[in-house]
Formats: sequence, structure tokens, C-alpha cells
Amino acid sequence: MIAVALLFTLYVPMASMQSRGLGVLTGQIRGHAGEQVAGGTVKFMVKSGNPIEATSNKDGRWRVSGIGKGEWTLLVTAPGYSARVIKLVVERESDGSEPVVTVLRRMSLAARD
Repeated sequence: MIAVALLFTLYVPMASMQSRGLGVLTGQIRGHAGEQVAGGTVKFMVKSGNPIEATSNKDGRWRVSGIGKGEWTLLVTAPGYSARVIKLVVERESDGSEPVVTVLRRMSLAARD
């Protein structure tokens, strides 16, 4: 949890070139083995204000609206998986026809003696 919070705070300043708009983005969160990841969170960092956020459904799919042109920083998290920070450049506002696929690596639990 601390690592995710740290990632979140370190990458917020990088979201400075984005703007809210009328665009829609869709995507899917998958595990490294190809499984669909339900209950994951995708946060589009906004320079001022709250992030634009989506949660993946049972098929690992998510959808957000209000995305404008520019460079966006996304924080993708899911229970049992390592968090991932992604930079995404939106060149034109769209209707979400090209999904953003994110692959997360499952966290391994250390064996206890």
C-alpha cells in the first residue's frame, strides 16, 4: 500500500500537459498470464483536481469519459497485482474505439519459515 501511495505522489506532477475534454477511453486490465483482472482501478492524473477514475468489470474492461488531448499519466492498480504507472499521449479526442490494454504482474508472497 505504501508503494502505491508513493508512486501516486511521485507521478502526479507528470500529468501537467493533459486537459479535460469530451473524449472517451476504454481499456482492459490483464494479468501477466493473460487472465482478465476484475476490480482494478485506473486513475488518470489531473494537474489540478481529483483524478479521473475507472474500475474494471468482471471482464477486466473499463471506460472513462472527459479525456482531452495531451500527455496523461495513469496509475493502474488491482488487488494482488503490482501497481503500474503508464504514460499515454492522446492526440485526438475519440469515442474509445481503440482500447488501452494494461498487463499487470501478480505479486508474489514471500514464503515464511
